[in-house]
Amino acid sequence: FAVHKAVNSQFSQSHVVSISDKSQVPEAPHKPYLQVKKNKTARVEWDRRSSGTTRIHTYVVKLRPDDGSAVLEQKVTGTSTYPDNFAEFPNLKAGVSYTATVEAQSASGNSRPSETSLPLTISEDPAPQFTLDTDTIDLAKGGEFTVSGSGYTGPAAQEGVYVVFWAASKWTPGELPRDIDKKGVSVLVKPDEIKNGAFTKKIQIKPGEINLAQGDSYQVGTLAGGKMLPVDRRLDVAKTVNLTSQSLSEVNATAENQTVKAEWKLAENDKRGSSIRITLYREDGDQYKYVNHLDQGPQVSSAQFVGREPGVYRVGVKANLSTDFFGPDQWTEEKFSDSVTVVDPDAPQPPAAKPAPAPSKPEKPATPPKPSKPSKPSTSEKPATSTLKTPDAPRISPASAKDYSKAGLFYSLAGYEDITKVEARLVPVDDKGNQESDAYIAPSEMANGYAEFTGLKKGQRYRGQIKVITENGETEWSAYSGIFLSETPEQGIDPDLTLFPETPLDSRKANTITVNGTGYLNGKEMNLYVLEDADIPENGIFNSDTAKKALASTTAKVANGKFSQNLEIPANTLNPKKKYFVVSVDKHGNHEYDYGVLLKVKDGAVATPTLDVSTTTVNAATGGDITVRGAGFVGEGASQGVYVAVYKKSQWDVGKSAPVGRPVAAEWVQM
Repeated sequence: FAVHKAVNSQFSQSHVVSISDKSQVPEAPHKPYLQVKKNKTARVEWDRRSSGTTRIHTYVVKLRPDDGSAVLEQKVTGTSTYPDNFAEFPNLKAGVSYTATVEAQSASGNSRPSETSLPLTISEDPAPQFTLDTDTIDLAKGGEFTVSGSGYTGPAAQEGVYVVFWAASKWTPGELPRDIDKKGVSVLVKPDEIKNGAFTKKIQIKPGEINLAQGDSYQVGTLAGGKMLPVDRRLDVAKTVNLTSQSLSEVNATAENQTVKAEWKLAENDKRGSSIRITLYREDGDQYKYVNHLDQGPQVSSAQFVGREPGVYRVGVKANLSTDFFGPDQWTEEKFSDSVTVVDPDAPQPPAAKPAPAPSKPEKPATPPKPSKPSKPSTSEKPATSTLKTPDAPRISPASAKDYSKAGLFYSLAGYEDITKVEARLVPVDDKGNQESDAYIAPSEMANGYAEFTGLKKGQRYRGQIKVITENGETEWSAYSGIFLSETPEQGIDPDLTLFPETPLDSRKANTITVNGTGYLNGKEMNLYVLEDADIPENGIFNSDTAKKALASTTAKVANGKFSQNLEIPANTLNPKKKYFVVSVDKHGNHEYDYGVLLKVKDGAVATPTLDVSTTTVNAATGGDITVRGAGFVGEGASQGVYVAVYKKSQWDVGKSAPVGRPVAAEWVQM
């Protein structure tokens, strides 16, 4: 039941669940629904449903025509996880109505057939085509597209046609639209506006109407209107449009002492940037030359370059719109600040201005003014009490594997909005962590979630803190990090893990791996866990819930900073479509030993890839779209997704060698 203020709703009631030691067959799948696609194809989809005791390995889909001809049947077989929940039947008879049922099969037995779907009548395919008067729009200013279409005929257009400006992430032509109310702008071309299958319609985008998020791209397209929208995919046609809004609106820079600070803002309606690059340039003659750059996350709006030599500088900032880690970067136009000057603190300062001469004596003594009533003391100078959450303690580690005069602080900014600055510092401490002096050490460089400190004193111990400053106030200094000893790696804590075997594990089998650890100086016992990537904390510090999330675990005894321990992972524990780590957690709570290494997993299924393309002809002058459908892409080769690419035949001997050179076109199908 739900509670609103002091009022409770009525109770809802679940299905009855029976608990038994006997094997249970799966429940019948939900009632399927049908869509008609090109080439007189019916697509049957259903929602998975099972309360059985074993995994469903096959769905049996039956398509029954109403003309008395034979029932069509397909078996959808499971991959390493579970079968798809759709099937397609091509080359059906025009004028015939079809209904579908679905049955689930498992090792425990077969389910009852599902309810029968609503009927779907097959008709001849229309041949829709459309043109745009422009393929570019500045969403900050708004604009409009004029769409002219032809070939919009038959039942698919009998209730009109939708012309849409929709996010590509919400709609793939040929598939049922998702989140229909939150994808963009659409207008209906009414049936009486379509003459012999042709129409002309404008779709207008208001200034600032579309808010762009990371990875957003948009397309103008058409699809069936009215009641035909969810069932007829044959009018699904789309063209990608260019978005000219920039992710950055302004960049400012200031210089104080030997630090150049940069601040910037993202455009109000364009948050596509997946990362921000801040570059420092120094004036050299009549041009500016590159000095250094920082890469930060899209939520950060300031950065600083410390320890700068005297000179004239400016800062350039640009946003990366690419969400493909392996693909090429897509930088926006770089925006620059005004020039700022870093002054030599040891240079002679200009003489102070002479005091103004005293006024001449008046002929008559001026009448002194009456004393005014004393004003109330100002409260503006009282320190503001911050209500922001104090940041979690950062994690400290060597910034270099060979040079322990450098330390790095890793921290999380989750939960903070409108961040203007992050401050970090190291504090000298004794071997028990007690502060030894007030000589705080400032970072030499800062990036998103990381601060680096250099020139640390050999043999000195340090602990780190951070503080977050936002437009709504600033936090208290965080709790201290662990203790860092500025020494050589042989004398300090430098945890490292290696796994044997290094080859990917077969996810279907039970596996025993050997975890080898080095650099665990003074450690005694380490808990070793297998964790899913989603369960790794952002700050790298494992808490008391870590053991509850572990998929496999063991404990290793440390001797002379080293250990070697077998770790058993049961069969079917790991999903090859997910990422896993083996991590070490000190049994006695010392977070300096928190460390993780990637556990490689392969899919034991055999890949049987097949491809189907919507067309094998493209006009070289005008370009075009090719829809590619694949099946059988399982196993280790598809564990990171696949690229769909168009290459010259001379550049790629398929199955015998890797392609050479750049493709004509390519898209990454993510995992």
